[in-house]
Amino acid sequence: MAHYFSNDTDVKSNRKEVTFDVNHIPITVYTDHGVFNKGYLDLGTEILLNNIELTDSKHVLDLGCGSGIIGLYVSKKYGIDVDMVDINARAVALAKDNLERNDIIQKVWQSDGFEAIDGTYDTVILNPPIHAGKHVVYTLFEDTKDHLYPGGELIIVMHKKHGAKSAIKKLNSLFDDVRIVTRDKGFYVIIAKII
Repeated sequence: MAHYFSNDTDVKSNRKEVTFDVNHIPITVYTDHGVFNKGYLDLGTEILLNNIELTDSKHVLDLGCGSGIIGLYVSKKYGIDVDMVDINARAVALAKDNLERNDIIQKVWQSDGFEAIDGTYDTVILNPPIHAGKHVVYTLFEDTKDHLYPGGELIIVMHKKHGAKSAIKKLNSLFDDVRIVTRDKGFYVIIAKII
């Protein structure tokens, strides 16, 4: 599983096409070995997408985009600018192909966290790489704060058994306003905002 959160190119490729529907928005993507969400829409991402509203956002970052599902959904539903980044080169290639397949133009590039990101955003969306470790996840939280406009927000989804409650505590130490949007099947959707 560590290969999801690295640039490991030794994992054998086996692309598959997957189609699903979120909030009546059809999405068809290619998935592959070595990329998070291989072959399905994971429950955490589905709960996240079903419980967010981005009506005031103009520029969004899909941090750790994987095959690009979150960025595609945001693009289709809201028609706003979405930058998409991932540390995994195969994920970046898939996200680019999936945008093209869905006739959507957005920027996608490789970045280890915020290493190759200069921009500032209204919203950063993250399904945290829990298995990469708490230090990695908390560094992403800390770095997000430096890449948000005033009034900007970080939106995450995290399972209770993967440390959602301690993540909320960490977010409260960094952000001005932290709230739980929903709890569903053990997953928490959390918004952390700066003022």
